[in-house]
Amino acid sequence: MGAQVDVRTFDHKPTRDELGELVEECAWESGHGGYSGTFAECPGFTFRRETFDTIRQAEDFIEDRAQKWENALVVQVGDSWLVGGIFSS
Repeated sequence: MGAQVDVRTFDHKPTRDELGELVEECAWESGHGGYSGTFAECPGFTFRRETFDTIRQAEDFIEDRAQKWENALVVQVGDSWLVGGIFSS
């Protein structure tokens, strides 16, 4: 099976509840059958200390560091936050 990168932007530091809602939203949009390539496949979230000046820098970091079957990464980009991971598809 393959993998896809999925990234979402928040205008504030997301709470654990908001991240859980993101997973549920993706599960309903993409089905509960697995291999959706979305946050529906996300086992959890890891908040990282790294901060970035641009969305592109943060996306590159996530693409380089995230691993399929592992937690999504949460990083700060200026005043915003980026949540992303690599998910089975």
